[in-house]
Amino acid sequence: MSAIYILQPSFAGGEISSEVASRTDINKYQSAVLNAENAVVKPYGGLEKRQGTEYLGTAKYGDKACLLVEFSESANSSYMLEVGEKYIRVWYEGSYIGVELATPFEETELNSLRFNQSADVMYICSGSHPVQELRRNSFDDWTISEFDSSQPYFDIANGLALDGTTTMVTPSATSGTITLTASKDTFTSAMVGGHVQLSQEIESKTESLTVAEGATKETAALLCGQGWKILSHGKWGGTITIYQSEDGTNWKEYRKYVGKYEDGTGDLNVSESGTFDEHTYIKMSIACNGGTCECDLTVYGYTHTGSVKITSYTSAVKVTATVVDKLGSTEKTSDFCFSVWSEAYGYPSCSCFFQDRLCFAGNTYYPHSIWMSRSGDYYNFSVEKANGTVTDDSAIMASLISRKMYKINHLVPGQDLAVLTNGNEWVISGSEVVTPANINPKMQTTRGSNECEPLFIGSRVIYVQRRGGTVRDMGYSYESDNYAGDDLTQLAKHLVNGYDLIDSAYCQEPYSIVHFVRSDGVLVELTYIREQNVYAWAHSVLGTGRALAVCAVPGMEEDTLYIAVQRTINGETATYIERAAKHCTSEDIMAHTGADSSVRFSFEEEVMSVSVPHLVGETVQIMADGRRQPDTIVGEDGTVALVMPAKDIRVGLPILMVVELPNVEVETREGTMQGRKKDVKEVILRLERSLGGNLGQREDALDMIYYDELLEMGAYPLYSGDKHCTVPVNFNDSGRVLIRHEEPYPFSLCSIVRKVQFGG
Repeated sequence: MSAIYILQPSFAGGEISSEVASRTDINKYQSAVLNAENAVVKPYGGLEKRQGTEYLGTAKYGDKACLLVEFSESANSSYMLEVGEKYIRVWYEGSYIGVELATPFEETELNSLRFNQSADVMYICSGSHPVQELRRNSFDDWTISEFDSSQPYFDIANGLALDGTTTMVTPSATSGTITLTASKDTFTSAMVGGHVQLSQEIESKTESLTVAEGATKETAALLCGQGWKILSHGKWGGTITIYQSEDGTNWKEYRKYVGKYEDGTGDLNVSESGTFDEHTYIKMSIACNGGTCECDLTVYGYTHTGSVKITSYTSAVKVTATVVDKLGSTEKTSDFCFSVWSEAYGYPSCSCFFQDRLCFAGNTYYPHSIWMSRSGDYYNFSVEKANGTVTDDSAIMASLISRKMYKINHLVPGQDLAVLTNGNEWVISGSEVVTPANINPKMQTTRGSNECEPLFIGSRVIYVQRRGGTVRDMGYSYESDNYAGDDLTQLAKHLVNGYDLIDSAYCQEPYSIVHFVRSDGVLVELTYIREQNVYAWAHSVLGTGRALAVCAVPGMEEDTLYIAVQRTINGETATYIERAAKHCTSEDIMAHTGADSSVRFSFEEEVMSVSVPHLVGETVQIMADGRRQPDTIVGEDGTVALVMPAKDIRVGLPILMVVELPNVEVETREGTMQGRKKDVKEVILRLERSLGGNLGQREDALDMIYYDELLEMGAYPLYSGDKHCTVPVNFNDSGRVLIRHEEPYPFSLCSIVRKVQFGG
């Protein structure tokens, strides 16, 4: 039988597992690869060796985990935060700017941290510590402090015990530093820092004055929480003044009534009433210049609600507190409740902004609940009533009620608010304005998510399932009128089985790639363009290094990926902050970064050595003035000796790219090719800006890819065009092709043609 030429024009199917390597019936098989190590799958079909990384510096601790988090400054400029055990360091454009802040977070808590930014403020939730507020004041002026809600949310009532008896709490004063005394065991030391809200019934009260001609008198101050009334009697002349004060000390005029008195007759008697929106003090003053004035000032009875912040613990029945909102009286009350966030009840574990409300979710006591601030007032979680009805702009508490109370892991805001728990997924609709009376969380799917940060790409949420080994997307489906999605790892389970995906970052430009950090330190990448049905996997191995964290920072032309890489160099463990080099289309070979943890040097005069102390004892690859110099071991002093002097030099760790194509398959008159002896005699590679590499059908039988036409030119230009390669293996059952590339050069494969002969 004569040879046939089989074209694979695309690799957009990405890496597939051995379990589906025989599924020649699925569409993605024709564009799939069995291995794409240290390769990038382009969304329009090509495949290329990934660019290397640039060494930027070291993390604070070499033997501990850290996170990398974007802090956005503008659409095209961001800082990067290095978050480690009890610290945050700030980086900008690849350099540590010398700002370090102390935090309460232990190393074991880092994966549970959630970050939510608004303008120059970032809220950091952990679930085990008070929410931290990171604030950028200027380029090198940063502060961090506990989030201080002006009005926390109160929900946990403690007045009625399980035995039916009632607990009474008595405040020692209405303002300042006070003590709260309970009638039985109520308080714990973990409540310090939390708030208590007390509601007390205030009776109606009237202050009366009788003032004769030539006299001036004033009433005592009255606390008014709702309505007031003034009523005067008699025949008089003079002035009646009502004063108002927020604190009972600083007064201002609120109402004034002036009457005239002539021939024993007064021309005015006052009868007026009104209300205040907030608790306030009022008092009355009368200056009489004729006759006798009798006047009553009345405040109506109401329920006064005040709050205090517990500052110290004395015993189970006594604590010291600072009054936040003035109390109504020193009378005991059974109507009290605690704020939902404290050490006793836990702190929010995640946060977001939705419909101009700051949202928190998932503390220890209420792992399935969400709290939303008042509209436009992010520090205020109070509930206000008007005529007995909760106002639309009041704070909201919503609970995800299902048969199992799962913990909320993530909040993902979009047009709707996606709520991901460790057992199911919910959506709060944003089609209408969310109010306390109009919020209706609806459960969508029952997959569950893990701690890895989900990503919002286009109109879909990409998240890692609860057990950490499956990546799913979720978006609205018109057909089912709910949110649904797919298992994106279905064809590449070998990349995730037995591992957890612990961190994620999304680089939209240039290739729309989601980067995941696997628990063993390997990077797993997903080229994702949903509208083109492209979701192609590949993976990157950082030599002997382990990826700990990733972060994508947007730029003017493309997004930049930062990686925290733990490497053991010269017997010592260090965590390097490295930056993935930008996608390069230059014909200049020195513009490409073909090595990891690399450093580039530019000198005005030729030199014979450079220094890379972070790679002491490592074998490094060297590109100098467009040519590769022999690999060498970095000396103990960090020096790399060159064999030829050069001005433009790049030194770094080697990158091994391995690409393997699956069994060859086309339909013939005789049926399938599977199981038949075949010989791939020749391979035609359509390359773009490439150099180097080896090719064959097995790892132990590879031939070099020759670029003789370039060598004749006496230089190292990059090759673009069709490269015909002979294959050094005879007949076998697979007809696979394997490409191995470990030189510090770029390699970009557009398509491949296999010339196949049957027989054997």
